[in-house]
Amino acid sequence: MDVTLEKLAPCYISLNIKVEKEKAEEAIGKALEYFRKRLQVPGFRRGKAPLTLVRRYIGEARLKEEAGRILAEEVYKQVIEEKDIHPYTNPEIEIEKFDEGEDVIINAKVYTQPVVNLPPYDSIEVEYKPIKVEERDVENKLDVLRHRFAETQPLKRKQVKRGDVVDIAIQVYVDGKPYREEKKDRIIVGDENLIPPIDVHLEGMNVGEEKEIEVQYPPDFNNPELAGKNAVLRVRVEGISKLVLPKLDDEFARKASEFNTLEELKENIRKELEEEARKLAEEQLESDIFSRLIELSQVEFPEPMLEEEVRERFARLMESLERRGYDLDTYLAENKLTLERLQMELERDARDILVRRLILQEIGRREGISVSEEDLNKRIEELAEANQVPAESMRRLLEETGRMDDVIGGIYLRKVLEFLKKSVKIKKEEEK
Repeated sequence: MDVTLEKLAPCYISLNIKVEKEKAEEAIGKALEYFRKRLQVPGFRRGKAPLTLVRRYIGEARLKEEAGRILAEEVYKQVIEEKDIHPYTNPEIEIEKFDEGEDVIINAKVYTQPVVNLPPYDSIEVEYKPIKVEERDVENKLDVLRHRFAETQPLKRKQVKRGDVVDIAIQVYVDGKPYREEKKDRIIVGDENLIPPIDVHLEGMNVGEEKEIEVQYPPDFNNPELAGKNAVLRVRVEGISKLVLPKLDDEFARKASEFNTLEELKENIRKELEEEARKLAEEQLESDIFSRLIELSQVEFPEPMLEEEVRERFARLMESLERRGYDLDTYLAENKLTLERLQMELERDARDILVRRLILQEIGRREGISVSEEDLNKRIEELAEANQVPAESMRRLLEETGRMDDVIGGIYLRKVLEFLKKSVKIKKEEEK
């Protein structure tokens, strides 16, 4: 048997197989036995008819078809074992030539399992960049705390200025209809965290004045009924106040925290900021390690695997839109997308996800990294404690909401990253 292997695309191969005529004769014999056991030839009990009569009864075309199928299955199985081929899909098999007394030509096309070639871990060099906490960072945190404990003082002034605390009445209209009853609210003009940023429209308005403001809520807005939608806000200014910030002293420290002095409060803030900075630096290090690993790795995967990932991502998008009361056409229009462009974006994201996932799986396979029941139980207990619920209730919630796989994936990723941090070359940088 002669076999020629041709790579048609990443993880997609063609096997051209030439089989000796003796094997073809054996396959014809097996095909005849197959039909003899299953056909009822007149005048004979099932399975007892002479093979020559069976052959005439079924015809040469049908016999060749079955013999070719039997031979192709046997040969294909033998070839993938001998060539150490690992199929991802079932093969597409074509009998190109099957003439009795001559060699048989068979072609099989098949997608194969992904291939991941990782670089030596010590060839990955990254830099650890610590983040230094400055005195101004502590002061900024203190300022946020002062604003949290600030009081307001009504102003006689009637016109809104930047920095004012403004009492408003607001009515939301979607598609020309009131979304809900009029609501009272208080905002600071100049607050960069306002979503949507309506404060810029209030500057210059007078107490008692009313204005309609056109807005578009962001797709990730915390109210799914408004997320991504266009709306009109009818806003009326009802009052203006100014912020009165508390004095920074020991009395403020006792009011705003469990500490007795301002210095103790500042020292605690510094420690919290330093811990946040350490975590951010660690996250950046891990991101840099994995980015470098992806750059140096060679990853190939079969096209059907990519198609499956794209279909899954599209299905999740459609479920999300349905929950928010959207249809696909509205989503495409509001995001200025065509269906073709959306498909391209889904495919790009799917490729990135597959590369990342396959690299993680390969590291785990090579290094024997897995998630044990003990690992999972520990993580569930941590989540239960953070949410102040019993561990069994947290486990049940994760299983019922389909989030258990996410938890297991998070544990696995953490173990891989911890392994990589011990295996790659990490250069320390001066604090900055």
